[in-house]
Amino acid sequence: MSSRDRPPVESAAVDPAGVGLGIEADRDSGAGAASTPQADGPRRRGDRRTGAGTERGFVAVEWIAAMVFLLIPVVLIGAGASRWPERQQVARASASEGARAAVLADTYPEAVAEANRVASQVATNYGVPADQFTVRVDATDWDWGEEVTVTVTMSMPALDVPGAGSWAPTDWTTSSTQRIEDYRGLGD
Repeated sequence: MSSRDRPPVESAAVDPAGVGLGIEADRDSGAGAASTPQADGPRRRGDRRTGAGTERGFVAVEWIAAMVFLLIPVVLIGAGASRWPERQQVARASASEGARAAVLADTYPEAVAEANRVASQVATNYGVPADQFTVRVDATDWDWGEEVTVTVTMSMPALDVPGAGSWAPTDWTTSSTQRIEDYRGLGD
């Protein structure tokens, strides 16, 4: 069939999928003009025809509700959970510094006092209240080559929501062991 034998093409534009775009040629000017979609025509993206009624929503109320009930609690719980690693690091640093201070003391009572002082100072520097940790010093015998262990128990809230409080606190314990140097003088 040659191009002369074909029926004339209508002036409506056609997309590659073969669905009409609803654009018909303006017979007077030859320019395309958008037509009003017909009720029986195919639906297209952006077509505002709906069934019996229109669906409308109020985005501002939905957005505020999502922020209040979903996003803000998740952020607050995440901020509370981020305190665990910080408290663990404070306990480790306190135990390590306390053990080092203990082995440098001349007597066992001095070692206990010095370990408590240094471990408390480290925890206070990190902003941990004094009632939220304990320090224990263990040494079997205060002599050269013996080991001194400092144990720090830190109170850690299981759920800590900033501005709202803490619930279900638990304890986390860590220790550090140092050896009393072999070639140093010890007091009696």
